[in-house]
Amino acid sequence: MTDIAGGLPGTLTPVAYIPTSTMTFDEFGDKLLLLKGLEGSVMWWLGDLLNFASARWGEKYTQALEATDYEYTTLARASYMAARFPPERRRVGLSFSHHREIADLPPDVADAWLVMAEEEGLSVRGLKLARKKAVTKELAAGLDEKAVERALNRLFKDVGDKARECFERAGGTGQSEEIVVEHELPNAKTLTVLTRVRVD
Repeated sequence: MTDIAGGLPGTLTPVAYIPTSTMTFDEFGDKLLLLKGLEGSVMWWLGDLLNFASARWGEKYTQALEATDYEYTTLARASYMAARFPPERRRVGLSFSHHREIADLPPDVADAWLVMAEEEGLSVRGLKLARKKAVTKELAAGLDEKAVERALNRLFKDVGDKARECFERAGGTGQSEEIVVEHELPNAKTLTVLTRVRVD
């Protein structure tokens, strides 16, 4: 485990970091990587803390909303992701956003995508495009891939729009709502997405 304060020799305050005058150029590079790693870890830490509080005291968002300026959606996302990906499944070489991109998949499938993204050095956008291409290829099966891709784009946009509307309606009230979106594919078949969104 990294000792944050010990890993940044010098003076560290809530609003400043004053390095020691003896820091070498190599150490400077190490500290840059440390800070980058800390930035990418905060959402995991936040989610783990919220889930710990929920399990221990039944407390989840109320105090966090009062004590911080985090938006409700940020807290909910951190909690969901930390529960969805236990520490042993989190890939150090990938960002929180990489994990979020495949959070809807079954664990074994999601893990395979994370391994591939890490091995191929994919950006979050690259991972998103790779997933989309795989879905398009699977659905096309000899059809016009461009037409299938256009249909999928419309489908994903509609799902996103409906989920956003659901969040806006529900707020933090613990409501759940079913989302159903249908689109015709070029082969005259209908692709239906059925999902349930819960805001708590």
